[in-house]
Amino acid sequence: MALSWPDRKSTKYLSKDTPRIDGPDKVSGLAKYTFDVNLPKMLHGKILRCPHAVAEVVSIDTSKAKAMKGVLSVIDDLGKNCHYAGDEIAAVAAETEEIARDAIKAIVVNYKVGEHVVTTQTGMKIADRVGRSRDRTEGDVNAAFSAAAAVVEGEYSVPIREHLSLETHGVVVRWDAEDELTCWITTQAVHGSAGDLSAALGIPRDKVKTICEVMGGGFGSKFSAGVEGLSAARLAKMAGRPVKMMLERYDEQVASGNGPDARMKCKASMDASGKLTAMEAELWGTQGTGRRWSVPFPYIYEVPNIKVAFNGVSTNTGGARSLRAPGHPQGSFLMETVVDELARKLNLDPVAVRKMNQTSEVRSAQLDLGAERIGWSRRASLPRTGRYRRGIGVATSTWGGGGGAGSQCDVRIGQDGSVTVSIGTQDLGTGTRTYVATIVAEVLGLPLSAVKADIGKSTLPPSQGSGGSVTTASVSPAVMSAASA
Repeated sequence: MALSWPDRKSTKYLSKDTPRIDGPDKVSGLAKYTFDVNLPKMLHGKILRCPHAVAEVVSIDTSKAKAMKGVLSVIDDLGKNCHYAGDEIAAVAAETEEIARDAIKAIVVNYKVGEHVVTTQTGMKIADRVGRSRDRTEGDVNAAFSAAAAVVEGEYSVPIREHLSLETHGVVVRWDAEDELTCWITTQAVHGSAGDLSAALGIPRDKVKTICEVMGGGFGSKFSAGVEGLSAARLAKMAGRPVKMMLERYDEQVASGNGPDARMKCKASMDASGKLTAMEAELWGTQGTGRRWSVPFPYIYEVPNIKVAFNGVSTNTGGARSLRAPGHPQGSFLMETVVDELARKLNLDPVAVRKMNQTSEVRSAQLDLGAERIGWSRRASLPRTGRYRRGIGVATSTWGGGGGAGSQCDVRIGQDGSVTVSIGTQDLGTGTRTYVATIVAEVLGLPLSAVKADIGKSTLPPSQGSGGSVTTASVSPAVMSAASA
């Protein structure tokens, strides 16, 4: 039977303002994040990180750390060849965080320090650090430049960005049997994290339970168990006690990934009406020790003549991870800056120029609406003198999103009429728990209070990781189908 969503005019909950189910617990402090999980006899884990951008571990002495009162387990094989300052070397578990920090400081490491490159600008000048990822050529840029009403040339850059989630990466791990563990983890993928632990620890996948009831931000950086998760599990196994390992702010900044930078040399042209005619550009960026790097460029707007080269630069910095529409903020900034410079040179309205260079009716309507709401017409009258200047700008961006297959859901009706809906997705703070319950309440004609949403556990029916603006569109059909069955 084909299913369809009900008309929003006739719904009781869907497409209506509905208070978040977990709102009261969050604002009152009752919601239990991974950071809030504290188990009996729990130890605290810390990681020793390499202070050098490039170094080989020649020797490591953990004897003083192991001898410290309150230290129960130490591992010293997390890394021998370090490729960035912050790379993991060793880890300890102790009775308190303070003892664990002291134990880390007591580990003596002899390094052989190597030459390093930590900026894209430096790496760009070294041939074996640069890898051409792709080229794109269309039309004749030179002919277009010759016929253009305006041409601009410049260098543009976007810095590396950090995720810096309010809740740092971390886990609490408890071994329930020799080959069975439970892991409370701040993650965007409970099933993926369980798979990581299973593979790394060599235990059956169905013996690993990961739990993420609520989390304090991810932004693309929390799709795996991470070194912290695997280290905590090993330390807990050695000590025979649960281990909590939450990254501190320093760890979070150097080892939780980042959004790559982008640098560009560009020459671009426009005709007298405001139409883009050509772009010749070379772009560079880094993903740390890797060379796979790219951004969407030219971005959004139609350019008939293009000559663009993309270069990945290898640097001794932490690796890149997805961050809020990967690549798009970089591509948008680079493109929009060039468009602004051309519009200014021709004294054209930047909003009109943007509408002219793309074909989306929706985007044109959005530009008109935005211009109306912010008072674009008053832009010319804003003061332009003095030390500080005020202005109004315009820019556009896009992202794919949409749903995908793979989510499964169980809906069970109890003898008392209550309903439990179970699906192994995560709520990143976007309301997943609420709309899962709302869909079921709508389909079954029940009060929302009669439906319990059970999510955030790898033991529940599978669902993909939460990110990329695909969670709602992927999860909702499965919930709708299960409720309607």
